[in-house]
Amino acid sequence: MSNYDSDVVIVGAGISGAMIAYKLASQGFKVIILEAGIPFADRQPYIEGYYRDGWPWPSAELAPTPADPGSNWKIPAYNYWVQTGAYAFDSTYERRGGGTTMHWLGTCMRFVPNDFKLHSLYNVQDAMDWPIGYADLEPWYTAAETEIGVSGDSTNQYPFEGTRGKPYPMPPIPASYLDQQFGAKLNNNKVTLDGVTVPLTVGLTPQGRNSIVYDARPACMGNSSCVPICPIQAKYDATVHLGKATGAATPTEIRYRSVVTGLTVDPATASISGVSYVPWTGEGSSAKPGPAQTVTARRYVLAAHAIETVKILLMSPWRTDGGKPVTVANSSDQVGRNLMDHICNVVWGTMPQPVYPYRGPLATSGIENFRDTQLRSQYAAFRIEIGNDGWSWPTGAPQTTVADIVAKQGLYGAALRQAVQQQGSTQFRMALELESITDSISRVTLSDQKDALGLNRPQLNYHLSDYTLNGWVASVDAAKQILGYLGATDATKVDNTAAGYFEYQGNCYQYRGAGHVIGTYRMGNDAKNSVVDAMQKSHDHGNLYLVGSGTFPTTGTANPTLTVTAMALRTADAILSELKANL
Repeated sequence: MSNYDSDVVIVGAGISGAMIAYKLASQGFKVIILEAGIPFADRQPYIEGYYRDGWPWPSAELAPTPADPGSNWKIPAYNYWVQTGAYAFDSTYERRGGGTTMHWLGTCMRFVPNDFKLHSLYNVQDAMDWPIGYADLEPWYTAAETEIGVSGDSTNQYPFEGTRGKPYPMPPIPASYLDQQFGAKLNNNKVTLDGVTVPLTVGLTPQGRNSIVYDARPACMGNSSCVPICPIQAKYDATVHLGKATGAATPTEIRYRSVVTGLTVDPATASISGVSYVPWTGEGSSAKPGPAQTVTARRYVLAAHAIETVKILLMSPWRTDGGKPVTVANSSDQVGRNLMDHICNVVWGTMPQPVYPYRGPLATSGIENFRDTQLRSQYAAFRIEIGNDGWSWPTGAPQTTVADIVAKQGLYGAALRQAVQQQGSTQFRMALELESITDSISRVTLSDQKDALGLNRPQLNYHLSDYTLNGWVASVDAAKQILGYLGATDATKVDNTAAGYFEYQGNCYQYRGAGHVIGTYRMGNDAKNSVVDAMQKSHDHGNLYLVGSGTFPTTGTANPTLTVTAMALRTADAILSELKANL
């Protein structure tokens, strides 16, 4: 290693980067992590910020966090990225130590086996099968559940789930009272969509939060601030493995406030020869960039999420092909293409009797029956998350409930408290999360507009296929039937000023992003139509790995974090084998 600064350089200190660093450092290899954002040092100030301001994560000018732009989603001045598509990309991510796990919900579901073969099994023409299947990932799913610490029901609750090699590390988080009331009304009932009957089953959701003491972290105490922050760290976040990586026998070095500006390539071997980055100091308007620096390694891992990883690759010139410039890892011209998300059909209303939301984790159960049916040959599948957070997501309740009662009814004192209790106790919401398929025009490119460091800002041209939109229409139908079984009053409203407002087949709808930034450097066996292979290694550069949800050929029907982690651990094992073979 005498010619290198490190065995491995990892860009990004989120869950993928943290897991890979920990695995490599534990085997005695030197790792440097370059993280664009700030470290997460002390939980207490963030908890206090949450209770004071409602959102504890500050934004920094040189490491911006996209805000919720609302009707201003196409105005660059309101956003870090530039949006040019017909549809708004309504999800966000963060630059900071721990990455998006600093505000994730904690849902840790496996893909079902058929998620990996949407094209070959259901003849979905625009979908591309994964180069791996459930059996390839099953042992790595088990490893990921162990590393994160997942609580779940180890018996399959749905017939299409894959077999498990081992039980979950912990028993499940119990169903909430609201979940139990949903189950009493929905279980053994059925929904009919386009002539296909789908049973309803309210099942427990596997979660990356402790149901018992695990990995020196306490059991969940039912705090309702899981998004953005668990005050006691019963919910997993990637700082757990960042700590393990920096505390390993060969400690990982993390260079925070280090924004990567590009990769360099050895023209003789096509291997990556270095990573360039700009450190920055200060806070807010006083933040300033420092002099550019370079770090070298035997292997390189980009774990900077599906948008920032693309930005880095597109800022990295490599060679020309027929006079046309080709950037790093992009001989296929697939870098940045196939941007996806699970768009959410958020439905809310009131029950005829109290169900007592705002207790415990934000979601403890769901309805998964729609994840894999014969209807997938026609339109997108979806899962249904049952929320314990009342109308918090769609309306900002319970604060807005109080304001609405005061404004419309003029109540105060004991009468106000009684009205808030009555209304708040009956509120519920569901999120029907739809899968997406690949679409080459839905993509990330570089904008001509610059960020605070003088770097090109990401430009998003987000597109939704008819396959997904037809699934949306079906999800609306399913929700109506479910509301009927519940005896609920539908309070769902469409905001025509929201970023997710759209019109389809003569109707008006509104989607919300799930926070699942997926696609943009997909995996595949053919270097002509994919960016990385089944191990997440670049087809173009033998010492470069691109990890995270950007490698997904399709979104599947599960929240992506567990699959991201399983693939990161699988990739770490492959890197270890290469490093050991070349000592």
